[in-house]
Amino acid sequence: MGHLLRNRNFILFLAFFLGMVAGDVARFTEFLVIPVLALVLTVSIVGIAREFEFNGAEFAKSTLIAVGFTYLLASGGIIALSRLVVTEPELQLGFVTVAAAPSGVAVIPFTLILRGNGKEAFQGTIGVYLLAIVFTPAIIYLFGGEVFSPLQLFSALAQLILVPIILSQLIVRMGLAASIERWRQHLINWGFFVVIFTIIGLNWEIFYQEPKLLLRMSLVAGLSTLGLGFAIKHSLPRLGVAVENTVTRRLLGSIKTSAFGAAIALTLFTERVALPAAVMSVFNVLHFLWLSLESRGTSMKS
Repeated sequence: MGHLLRNRNFILFLAFFLGMVAGDVARFTEFLVIPVLALVLTVSIVGIAREFEFNGAEFAKSTLIAVGFTYLLASGGIIALSRLVVTEPELQLGFVTVAAAPSGVAVIPFTLILRGNGKEAFQGTIGVYLLAIVFTPAIIYLFGGEVFSPLQLFSALAQLILVPIILSQLIVRMGLAASIERWRQHLINWGFFVVIFTIIGLNWEIFYQEPKLLLRMSLVAGLSTLGLGFAIKHSLPRLGVAVENTVTRRLLGSIKTSAFGAAIALTLFTERVALPAAVMSVFNVLHFLWLSLESRGTSMKS
């Protein structure tokens, strides 16, 4: 049992299950979503910041590539698919909040596991997070179609982007990173547990009462994670892109921080708007499982 409670995929599925059967408790954890996610992002950045050094020109190039795959390709795909498949305005808005989110921090460890370009993944992810301060409100404003409080949004962005980046750098410079490393993965896993449990719990009735709606959202989530990742993996090599760069760009284009989108949705809008982020989180777990299987194949070939 102890082994399962340390397994990321089991913990995330447990969060989904408990959200379905004990959803009423989620109202007591809703206020934790943003601070817990900020903690997750902080320790995630601490865990990788020590491994790479920044180079100005490389950082700019990696950031441009990451913006292209994270925002132009992935965000554009999510918004287009949701408009085609989902008709309810609140849920379309929910997918917009996911599209407005930066790439997931899981891009970096999976890039390393799959032997991708680690420096591009790290620098591009950090660059995208910094630029999310501009891209997130712009995407919600242009495609959301709803009035929202700019002050609330920028407050949430400060907590989810600026605070984790500043705190992670302070932790590294103060020499505390090694102390945190022992607990880093547990904090990440159980932090995501709180976020996903809360989102599912706040919307548990929809999963039972509107299965057709859930199916449509799942179609959008599946195509924009597994489907888009598959397309990138098989198309870039034909364009002459190196294998290690294909790995990185595939991950940048198919892994969104759906919990980030959920936190923004809960802050600015309604619980129902956060539902697409919950469905995306489930497909992210399936995507991670698929990538884990791929990583085993990569290790066996080496």
